[in-house]
Amino acid sequence: MQHHTIPYLLLLSLLCLSRILSEDVPPSTSTLNIAILMPLYVGGVYQLAGQSSMHTALMAINEVNQLTDLLPSTVIKYQVYNTEMNTQTVVKTSIDLIHSSAFSSRKTTGVIGAYSSAVTIAANSVFKIAGIPQVSHASSSPDLSDNDKYPTFFR
Repeated sequence: MQHHTIPYLLLLSLLCLSRILSEDVPPSTSTLNIAILMPLYVGGVYQLAGQSSMHTALMAINEVNQLTDLLPSTVIKYQVYNTEMNTQTVVKTSIDLIHSSAFSSRKTTGVIGAYSSAVTIAANSVFKIAGIPQVSHASSSPDLSDNDKYPTFFR
């Protein structure tokens, strides 16, 4: 497992938990619904980097879920989305995520990804409006360090 992923997942989990707790949710079991945005296939071509990052995130989620003392009374669930390394695809996916979250019990509480800065910036334009925290280990644009412009983005 890539050990650098667990701190990112923990950071995202804590951010999501603080968001849930601020909504006056009873102290029963909390569920964190994480969206994983990665380039899995682009034009039908398998993307090794995106696939690898996705599998690493899934391994970290499973490990955190098994360590019951790490995030007690918390279960992390996930859904994986293919960004195709395309800003239009990720914006549509992000809007769909927020829209479906508003009308279901499976509310997206955090996002891992996307894999490139341009795609991450496009996704964050949607997620910041909804106040959903987003963590990306691969997005390296210095613009993303601007907390005023990207208040829900972390790396």
